[in-house]
Amino acid sequence: MDSFTIGAAGAPCSGCGAPTRAEHVNVTVWFGGELNVIEEVPAWVCDRCSTEYFDAETESRINRLTAAGFPRWQAAREMPVAIFTIYGDQAAKAAVDGREEVR
Repeated sequence: MDSFTIGAAGAPCSGCGAPTRAEHVNVTVWFGGELNVIEEVPAWVCDRCSTEYFDAETESRINRLTAAGFPRWQAAREMPVAIFTIYGDQAAKAAVDGREEVR
């Protein structure tokens, strides 16, 4: 996670130098084999490369949730998550892997 002290709006991105803008983003963290989403996180987002930056307090809050293991009793809500593969189907994956599809 990148962080910097929030200063003037449009502070340059440390990666590409483009301006950043204040936004609220969703942060996703895999922990214990589960996907966790933290909604409406204040961030500075690069206009060009979309890198997200967080102030020290926000980063600390994200780190505390992660260190606590994302306790379910603190969850605002839960939602199902669809899982996809880039292959679309087993035949395409088998072709990429150089093997025949098992039917």
